[in-house]
Amino acid sequence: MAFHFAMGDPSELVQIHNVPHYRYLGSANEDIPWDVSHIIVDNSVTIIKKNAFSMCQNIESVIMGDSVRIIEAEAFFKCINLEVIRLSKSLQRIGERAFCGCEELQVFIIPPSVKEIERWILMDCPLLRFLVLPYEINLDHVGEEIIFNTPLCDFARDAGVQYEMDRNGIVTEESNRRFHEWLFCRTEPYESPLHKICYKADVTVQEINDYICENGDESASQMDAMHGITHGMTLLHMLAMNSHAAADVVAGNLLHANMDAVFLRDDEGETPLDYAARYNVPGLLKIIEILCLHRQTTFTKKIIHERGSLYQKKEVERIRKRKIAEVV
Repeated sequence: MAFHFAMGDPSELVQIHNVPHYRYLGSANEDIPWDVSHIIVDNSVTIIKKNAFSMCQNIESVIMGDSVRIIEAEAFFKCINLEVIRLSKSLQRIGERAFCGCEELQVFIIPPSVKEIERWILMDCPLLRFLVLPYEINLDHVGEEIIFNTPLCDFARDAGVQYEMDRNGIVTEESNRRFHEWLFCRTEPYESPLHKICYKADVTVQEINDYICENGDESASQMDAMHGITHGMTLLHMLAMNSHAAADVVAGNLLHANMDAVFLRDDEGETPLDYAARYNVPGLLKIIEILCLHRQTTFTKKIIHERGSLYQKKEVERIRKRKIAEVV
């Protein structure tokens, strides 16, 4: 999936390669075209208003400017084809039911800047299987049932953790906290510290390089284990899913440490290339560039080796002939 930024008047729908794009300005009563499939939130926008994209059933991707601080209630309610969302690095609050009913949403990475998550934000997302939450958030600022009726909620139930209702059908405060403690993995966020690094909005090449130097190249092939659930992902899978990660980070030392990692498939049959194509296109292009350079370098080394071997054979033959001539 390629993303193209709108040019000219940002309030107009732009057709690029037959794909409709729309730049959202956050204006009062802004009318979103019904057939838009890709949204670019303008850098001037600080608040995505309530119901801004509610029921826009053709939206597939949203690229959010880093000035956005608040996503109000039901902003993307029942965007049933929304698959890719890049949240703002400055985001502080996600409103009630903001992404409720997004049926194609599989991955949701919330940046560490978020301080408040209201209830039901990801309720009724039937494909949601991978969720990264800000591990330092105060659990008192997280609403109830944020992943109700999702596969993750089923995983929790299998682990013996679930929401409990009082006689009025309201989730009890105790069960809500217990569920969130499991979900946020407060005691041990990730099996590997590098997992936490990979999901950071400001992850750097130096952090990854330091970790690999300390733990060895084999650490690049470690499989993930989040919330007690193994997805069969390597660390490169996770970096490729991080839409905030710079291209050099995605295709940096982690790739060099294990070039084959780019072709490994997770439990869903997806490679890091597949995830980068959806969530981090600059990272994808950088990975391809490095793979091409690696192939060229390998081919060059092979030629040099073959030429060196041929030269060595000729030199041996020349010496042999000279010795024969001396004997004669």
